[in-house]
Amino acid sequence: MVEWRLLIVLLSLLAGAMVIWFFYYRRRMLRFTVDMVKALEDTFKPVDKNYYLLGYLVGFRAIYDLPRSSPFRKAYILLTLIPRHSLLYYPIARFVTMRFDRLEVAVEPRARVEEDFYLRRLSYMGLGLGRAPDTTSFPVRERVRTINGSFEIYYSNPSLKKIVHYISSSNVKIYRVITSREGQLISILTEANPKTVKEVYDILVKVSDITC
Repeated sequence: MVEWRLLIVLLSLLAGAMVIWFFYYRRRMLRFTVDMVKALEDTFKPVDKNYYLLGYLVGFRAIYDLPRSSPFRKAYILLTLIPRHSLLYYPIARFVTMRFDRLEVAVEPRARVEEDFYLRRLSYMGLGLGRAPDTTSFPVRERVRTINGSFEIYYSNPSLKKIVHYISSSNVKIYRVITSREGQLISILTEANPKTVKEVYDILVKVSDITC
């Protein structure tokens, strides 16, 4: 009898903690999402925009039509958040599955993409907007160690190795870069942070200058 009462008390305490946890992180996640939207729009300055919610507190997809002054016609955004609002699931998501809030930006340059390139951080395995290319089509595969981590790169034109320098010398933790002649897209997958959106944009411009 005492054990059942103890179990009920523990379950009641857990339920109370889950409610407090949910509302605390719900507010923080909504604030973070608003900050990300502001940073993205301030940086890309879209003339038209469409947002598609992935679910409550999950994230969103967005499509931006960009001004003529931009080197890109369109930008495709994917923001996916760790489920911090779930006290029980958060530890699993944090250490087993997602591990970080993800921002992927894919842009369609006004100039034609002439080079295929694929970079991935060796510590990262996952999915995003851009499907990983068929690595067997690249003549060169190389592993590179930098002060910001180790990467595996696939390319055909040696000048594309400059992209590794752009990544390693930035303050942004980038997990993947893809340039595709077939899709005419350049995409970057990074840890979501409103403070680094401008730097992500600058890297996209530099990658575009090399591959287009």
